Amino acid sequence: MKIDTKLLEKVFLLFLAVLFFYYLFLASNTAFLGEDESAYYYEGQLFSQSQYPAFFVPKSPNVLPMFVPLFYASLFSVFGSSLALAKMISTLFGFLTIILVYLIGKKINFYVGIFASGILLSMVLFTHYMLIAYVDVPIAFFSILFTYVALKMDSVKKAIFTGVLLALSFYAKESGFFMLIVLIAYAVFLCIREKNIKYLKLSLLAAIVSLIIFSPNLIRNIYYYNYPYSLLFDIFFSNPSSSSISASFLQQLSTIFDFAGAFGWLALILVILGSIYIILNPERFKQISILISVFILLLFALVYSLGYFSGKIILSDPRYLLILFPQIALVGGYFMWALKEKNKYFLLILIPIFLFGVYSSVLTANSTASSTRFPSNYIDALKWIGTKTPKDSIIFTAYGGSVRYFADRGIIWSSIKEFPQLMTTQNSTYIYDVLKKNNVSYILIWNGIISQDYMISGSNIAGVFTYNFLNTVAGDTKHFNTTYQNADDIIFKLL
Repeated sequence: MKIDTKLLEKVFLLFLAVLFFYYLFLASNTAFLGEDESAYYYEGQLFSQSQYPAFFVPKSPNVLPMFVPLFYASLFSVFGSSLALAKMISTLFGFLTIILVYLIGKKINFYVGIFASGILLSMVLFTHYMLIAYVDVPIAFFSILFTYVALKMDSVKKAIFTGVLLALSFYAKESGFFMLIVLIAYAVFLCIREKNIKYLKLSLLAAIVSLIIFSPNLIRNIYYYNYPYSLLFDIFFSNPSSSSISASFLQQLSTIFDFAGAFGWLALILVILGSIYIILNPERFKQISILISVFILLLFALVYSLGYFSGKIILSDPRYLLILFPQIALVGGYFMWALKEKNKYFLLILIPIFLFGVYSSVLTANSTASSTRFPSNYIDALKWIGTKTPKDSIIFTAYGGSVRYFADRGIIWSSIKEFPQLMTTQNSTYIYDVLKKNNVSYILIWNGIISQDYMISGSNIAGVFTYNFLNTVAGDTKHFNTTYQNADDIIFKLL
């Protein structure tokens, strides 16, 4: 029996529409508050009130990506500021990403688009971040939009448009720089393969346009910090090249498996098999969208492998890899279609795989909507800060976004240049002097941000307090006074 693909497409798009509105509902009602989303929401609030946060403040240590907060601000100014609205914007970007994956796959075959969409939904990390106001789903959207546009960059106008798109991705998240690397590397590859310099020229033009548009941020950081972009080395990984970590091999191996699991084992297996299949079948390179996707994944694997095995970088937060998820879905979807083409009965296996992906996504969405990021005791401590401390107080703590959201107080953390020493020294007077020099009024510590006493050498991005720091400060009643404490949290006041 011949399947009516037009009817199937209508059913599929209707299903996506229903899923979209259901996820909008979940996003608007989720109790989850992620650390970064509270910071982006806060910055969007400032922009909507015609205030100019971190980017415009001289020597502000952490310049947040501006595209998403500005997007928030444009809607906040019309509908009023709302964290629920910020979350719904992530949902919108998520489904736009799914639609683009489907459209790119459909150019090859309807089933490629369907299967790729299912694989993307099966990647539970993608669904999770669709319901919270982080910038990782928007950068995934830009990465697949770049793939879509790069397919037809055959004129000066399209090159300029690609450059604008790249610049917007830089402003959305620093990992957008990776797409610039992809653009140039792919152009060189095509120049060698097809002996045609036209695409290389257009790519260089796109790169120049993107850097010109992004130049205000580049100039700012060169002027204040003598390097081009805040957290440039944190595109995917934890540390600059000078860093190392005193964690065991088994700990790092466990982290690698955690990262592999972040893709979803179904997607990971399919993308590995799909990449091997495409490389072993050179005629598959005629599908430009798949070629670009494989190229992006292989280039990332090369960059990561060189850095990791040379000891220059270590694994970081799995969400940084969402920029690769659409390409993984495309390659996996293409491989599923290739299996179907070889044997029509494979469809009986592939359809359940698609349904499993959708089921995983819905399960994750419901779980995210009903979960919370911070324990109630921690929120109580933040509310105490908001009511019992002066407005101009500076809090030394790791999760600044939550402090701003619940307590409306300023924070300082890893921008203190002596930060590694603070976490390892047993000299409480040294800790006091450094914090006083940085105008710290209070220290907030909760159990969720305490770790063992190893430090990342040369890095300010530790993410947690050490037990050593807690014990050293708690033992010095001359310089630090315990002003609030519950089962999980403790607040010290600097005397």
